[in-house]
Amino acid sequence: WKTTAKGRRLYNLLMECSNNLGALVNSKMEMPDSLTIGGDSTAIQWLINPRITHIRALLPGVTLNLKERNFRQVQVGFSSGSLDFGILDEKTQKP
Repeated sequence: WKTTAKGRRLYNLLMECSNNLGALVNSKMEMPDSLTIGGDSTAIQWLINPRITHIRALLPGVTLNLKERNFRQVQVGFSSGSLDFGILDEKTQKP
């Protein structure tokens, strides 16, 4: 199995996101009516969209809102509470 450096970063990010979503589901806390997930276009297209059916199965009855945002917008959105879940790849952060 061969991949580029960017492919390895995406894979690692996917594993981290899966673990975090799994922790949310396993926490047994009451699920909200909706969750807003923010990430860059790569994260949304390659990490979330292909797994949307699985995510919806984990979170039945929860409306998922996907927001395409740049690195800084995800940071601000998560800090302000406008995003419930943020996907960040530190390697893509612009100085």
